[in-house]
Amino acid sequence: MRSRVVAILALALLAGACGDRRMFVGPGSSPTMAPLPTATPLSTPLPLADLIRTGRIRVAFSQSNITCVSETGGRATGLCVDIARELAAGMGVTLSDQTFTSSDELCEAGRRGQWDVAFVGGFDADLCRPGLSYTAPYLELEQTYLVANASPLRTAADVDTPGIRIAAFSPSPIHTFLRRNLQYATLLEASLAQGVRLMEQGNADAYAASRADLMERASLFGGVRVLGGTITRVPWRIAIASGRADLLTYVSDFLTTAKRTGSIQRAVEKNRVAGAVVPP
Repeated sequence: MRSRVVAILALALLAGACGDRRMFVGPGSSPTMAPLPTATPLSTPLPLADLIRTGRIRVAFSQSNITCVSETGGRATGLCVDIARELAAGMGVTLSDQTFTSSDELCEAGRRGQWDVAFVGGFDADLCRPGLSYTAPYLELEQTYLVANASPLRTAADVDTPGIRIAAFSPSPIHTFLRRNLQYATLLEASLAQGVRLMEQGNADAYAASRADLMERASLFGGVRVLGGTITRVPWRIAIASGRADLLTYVSDFLTTAKRTGSIQRAVEKNRVAGAVVPP
């Protein structure tokens, strides 16, 4: 394991020194989402070699992304946690994880150097700039609608029409996306439970969220169904604190390998995340 880490580390340091930025920031795969601006990595006092010598990597998660991470028995679990553990194992270090209550809190902690890498989804990357760098997407999550069983709406493409009222949790990637892209429908702010209640009262026509979230939680409510079709796919990335170029190169290479070997797809299947797509 140690020889493998040393070999990968040497490649990572070489790539960072040569200024190869091809894997630093990748555009979202969805054609409807604007690509992220390229961040210029900043120098830091803790290069990758020193991080590995500490014997641990500090990984941050956002509590608001329940598809990415959840808590079981006082421990963080979920798809992102599985990927983080594999990253730590490949480096030959232990995983030190922390979960923040909001994306803003996570971003500020990264700027203060309180974590090394963070798992972010959707438009969190926009919120976290400046001062952080990002990998290309390692996962894209389908977003769709929940409607009442009696609704005439049949697919996601039917929803953005005059007179339709769409509820979505805010702040969330899908609320941000709809606020920017809806042409005819009206957007409301509500939790899933509130959105279902609004539909029951005739005050909303659909609720927007990730397919994974809706498929998991729709069974808690009666008289609703998840629409076919996709509003958009929200990309998930890994953020690197303080723009550390060598660590960014290492994590980008790790994700490229994890996608190629099927490791991320296995994590998706293990955690039963519906509507998750691993981009090439």
